Amino acid sequence: MSKCSSGKNSAEESFSSFNEFIHNDNNTDVICICTPNGYHIQHAENAIKSGYNVLIEKPIGLTKQSCFDLLDYAKSVGKNVFPVLQNRFSPPAIYLKNLVDENRIGKINLVEVNCYWNRDKRYYTQGGWRGTIDKDGNGNISPLRLSNVMGQIRNRNVSVYGQGNTELSD
Repeated sequence: MSKCSSGKNSAEESFSSFNEFIHNDNNTDVICICTPNGYHIQHAENAIKSGYNVLIEKPIGLTKQSCFDLLDYAKSVGKNVFPVLQNRFSPPAIYLKNLVDENRIGKINLVEVNCYWNRDKRYYTQGGWRGTIDKDGNGNISPLRLSNVMGQIRNRNVSVYGQGNTELSD
């Protein structure tokens, strides 16, 4: 685990474990959770219990209930949970947002997104840094990333309907 700071007196420190970090840290505000998906909730809970706000890579958790439980817990102790929403800053998303904000394409009444990204068995059998079925949640959240971008472009929340399955194809 590493700690980095920015600014005039930037520094980097390394720690062998999260416990070592929290026992030696006294000025960190936010911990970034970038571990395999199946560990996000556990690591975020530990960080919040130790007094930190957390920034979590998607997905926050593998079940809707675990996400709600984490958010409720963080709120109850005055901490924040921030999901990573980096696609809002991709060049195509910024371009589309500017088109909408400048009213160059007129009023938007409906947006439909068809997303065919998936992770088949080949992804999981390659090993290395890639995820595993049990720690990834056996699903794909890429369509949710796109709905988030659409909501940001339209400056409001969107209603999302999803249909799919959790089979792995060859």
